[in-house]
Amino acid sequence: MIAALNYMINNDEPYSLGVILRDHDRGAELEKNDDLDSVNVMVDDHITGRMNHPDDIDFFLYNTDAPALYRIEVRPPEDMDASIAFFNRKRERVIDVNSAGRGRREVYPNFHSDSDFYIAVSSKTGTPLPAGDYILTVTPLRNAENYEREPNNEVSRANSLPGMTVSGYTSYPGDKDYFLLAFNSRINERFEVTGVKGGEIKVSVTDPLGYIIRSVDVRGNSKIVFNETIDKKGYLIVESLSEDYDNPYTIIFGGGK
Repeated sequence: MIAALNYMINNDEPYSLGVILRDHDRGAELEKNDDLDSVNVMVDDHITGRMNHPDDIDFFLYNTDAPALYRIEVRPPEDMDASIAFFNRKRERVIDVNSAGRGRREVYPNFHSDSDFYIAVSSKTGTPLPAGDYILTVTPLRNAENYEREPNNEVSRANSLPGMTVSGYTSYPGDKDYFLLAFNSRINERFEVTGVKGGEIKVSVTDPLGYIIRSVDVRGNSKIVFNETIDKKGYLIVESLSEDYDNPYTIIFGGGK
């Protein structure tokens, strides 16, 4: 709509209106995408976006046809404190990520989804608005059958062991990963732990009631081997002491008597 300002008219001088049609770059966000009803669908593994007002939130839909693990990363401009939120197919908010700070990439290394999911990107910077673009990247993880599934940060959400080997990530500051240890009889089990390159973890074994009976600290990607007696049931807890979102830890079980 075009209207005269303050009801002032001029019938002698015409105005002109120009419209330029440009092809949309499918690798860039298209506003308005401020809620779950107006999302941009990601057609590639990455997309660029920009904060256009102080309360701007950019929503994206990632389509998938099978359960998988994904590494999700936002690389912000230097003046943006990026924040990420994940929503499942039912539009339930499941995870929030904001731990890196201004100008630093936000990473969630192992997001598990059985179906399509939504990603929301926002800025905690406030005003003035970030001047540059951010880049959102979603990367499926290959050969992820033996990886942990978040959230597993308490006993009630402990993962069952997928086999004789399990790998996981320090997904956020203070992350704890719980795994259920279950055997047919009392056993002296062997644990071979390879730590996180660039990080530090604490690995603990508990009794059937969840009380810790042994803990070891593992710095960097060093390897520690130990045995512990499990009375049919217990829990293995991997706690993040210093995070690294690019490299996993690995624990090999077996050889117990």
